[in-house]
Amino acid sequence: MTVLTDAVYAAVPVADPWTAETSVSPSPSTSTGDQLLEQDQDQVGAGPGAFWTGFIAAVIILALAVDLVRRLRRMRYRQQARIELAREYGVEDEEFPDGAEVPPADEDPFAAAERRDREREERRTARAARRAARRSRQS
Repeated sequence: MTVLTDAVYAAVPVADPWTAETSVSPSPSTSTGDQLLEQDQDQVGAGPGAFWTGFIAAVIILALAVDLVRRLRRMRYRQQARIELAREYGVEDEEFPDGAEVPPADEDPFAAAERRDREREERRTARAARRAARRSRQS
């Protein structure tokens, strides 16, 4: 157990372990505390300006989320239409870069994504080589 000096006991309120009472010295003054408590309650808080700012921000975020979902859905439908057209006409060209390939159902999604990225990069490299060849022929 630590032995505290009289100066520490005088500066820090110490609880009596048997009665659970504390003594605080010096006692706080009530003149400024009462003035703060008597303020008008309408002046406390963020106010209507902060409410409307938050409300407008929430509406904007909601509108952006709806727009994002709409764009993603439209992109997915276009991709499905491209794949169906590629299957129907047997087209696999720059116009339909993903072609009519359907991955097997039991393929690992991460491996499929890596394979698609690799194939996409190979197509980009081949396309860049064809463009460079055309430019060299034109000059």
